[in-house]
Amino acid sequence: MDPLQRAEQWRELITAWQTSGLSGQVFCQQQQLTYHQFVYWR
Repeated sequence: MDPLQRAEQWRELITAWQTSGLSGQVFCQQQQLTYHQFVYWR
């Protein structure tokens, strides 16, 4: 995956998290994401 694709993927995930109303940790658990990567991209 090239850097632009990765950035777009994270942009979509962050948008999904914002609309979910969940905490970052809970969202990451549900999406099977690594929390520290989530914080980095957020």
